[in-house]
Amino acid sequence: MYFDAAKPWVVVSEKGCEEIAKNAALTLRNMRGAEGAFPDVIDAGAEAPSDCIIIINADLNSKKLSYSWRASETRVEIYGHSLESVEDAVNDFFKMLGESSSPDAGSKNAVSGTLFPLSRTHSYRPENKSLPLLK
Repeated sequence: MYFDAAKPWVVVSEKGCEEIAKNAALTLRNMRGAEGAFPDVIDAGAEAPSDCIIIINADLNSKKLSYSWRASETRVEIYGHSLESVEDAVNDFFKMLGESSSPDAGSKNAVSGTLFPLSRTHSYRPENKSLPLLK
């Protein structure tokens, strides 16, 4: 299974996760190369203009450092038990692809152009239950 950075991804941000969502969109744009378009970042509840979505969500009332994420070829769901942990989850997802989530850093691990292997489709910290694979 592959993550194609060239697909028309939309980053959906739950309330409180806007800056993390913007950084994720910037990382995704960098994965597309210098000519790549900046992905849309929208608020949760808004209608996504694409079937390819990355959802970023956190529990704003928690201090737990656990997180989980799961991915398919057209949907990525990233959840953290706090803002710090959702940022860790975003970092973990992009590191798995071979990219840094830092907007200025990153090493290409692309199989071909913007195609990155999904070497694993989910991740979690011990405080979370494992999420099932997406279809």
